[in-house]
Amino acid sequence: MKINITEPAADKLLLHKSLEKIRLVAYELKASWEPIGEYYYPYGYDSYIYFRNEQTRQFIVKEPGLGNTLKTAFNRCNATNSIQKKALIDTLLYLVKAAPKAYRKPFLERVPEHFWSNSVDESIQKTDVFRRIILQQDTSKLKLVIEETANFLSRNPSDGLPFLLMADTLISKVDQDRRSQFLFSMMQGFSWWFDGKIEDQARITYSFVSRIKELGDTTPANRLLAFYYLYMEKNQKREASIDSIEVAYVEQTAIAESDYMIKKEKDKGRLRLALYGFGAGIITISLVALILVLLSIHKYIKQLTETIDKLIIENKAKL
Repeated sequence: MKINITEPAADKLLLHKSLEKIRLVAYELKASWEPIGEYYYPYGYDSYIYFRNEQTRQFIVKEPGLGNTLKTAFNRCNATNSIQKKALIDTLLYLVKAAPKAYRKPFLERVPEHFWSNSVDESIQKTDVFRRIILQQDTSKLKLVIEETANFLSRNPSDGLPFLLMADTLISKVDQDRRSQFLFSMMQGFSWWFDGKIEDQARITYSFVSRIKELGDTTPANRLLAFYYLYMEKNQKREASIDSIEVAYVEQTAIAESDYMIKKEKDKGRLRLALYGFGAGIITISLVALILVLLSIHKYIKQLTETIDKLIIENKAKL
């Protein structure tokens, strides 16, 4: 694994020490650090022996090896410097050492591959929360727990951390020998009903576990799925009822609004008619006034003309 040569020497040394520790753990658990696989000879083995050319054979990887798995996981969670990589490795080692020795190898190999994603902080949190979860489990179920949890996180990378935090809080309410199955039922319930609704699942699951003693059930995992199903069915009916009420409300609102608009248009029509009538009245009055004014002017002019004619006649008489 390459170390960035531009980083401080102290940081690189710290990462180197952590890498040496995890290499040693991998060796003790018989986990391969280098890729495991076999060569395929597309032109035949004899052709490779004759030409001794690497292009005449191809290495088929069966297991990537822990070194490559870590490198890929670092890229996936954006660990770009020695301190971040060291923190991830140390958290993984803490988790592996918390598990019984017989179950450490799958934890070592599968956690970086399936738990580390999105960011360094989130990856560290998921690893640490999972460590707390496995400490609460029946040790005989740990191999199945890591396999199921790894598969779940691969399918739900965005909701992985919230789900683990919820599980860490709630599974302690169940008897230890029932916790693994209870965890699997929570995963199944998420996949069936709560994808993207982790807060709803947490609230409903908490409501269930708070009543476990009252139920007196020895198979809480099965009862949990039934509880999820009944809740979702009733919730769907409730939402359907609310939707029908909302539809009726929308319809009535639409009808009321359309009636209002029609009435408003009618009122506008009446107003326009009234305005037209008022305008016509104004015009008529104006015309009449104009005619009267014209007639008055005409009468005044006539009177003025008669007065002028009278004065002319009187002046002629004097002459």
